[in-house]
Amino acid sequence: MVDTDVQVVTHGLKHTMINQVKHTAGTMLAQTDWYVTRKAERSMDIPVDVIDQRTAVREECDRLEVAIANVSTVEELIAVMNNQDWKG
Repeated sequence: MVDTDVQVVTHGLKHTMINQVKHTAGTMLAQTDWYVTRKAERSMDIPVDVIDQRTAVREECDRLEVAIANVSTVEELIAVMNNQDWKG
């Protein structure tokens, strides 16, 4: 064995699932990001249904992140992941 100062970090299932949830939310939000850019560049309003959809995606991502962080068994994690409710 070689003595080294390099720290190795192994991420677990919770970390992996939270990253997956964030990726899903990011992918869904990316579809309507152009509305946000248009608003910033040209002061054109974002349609209310788009705002509602984006809010729902962010809220589901937040809900799932908390739920994943709070599980203590693999079975609980599976239940959380099986009960995703993306309204995008």
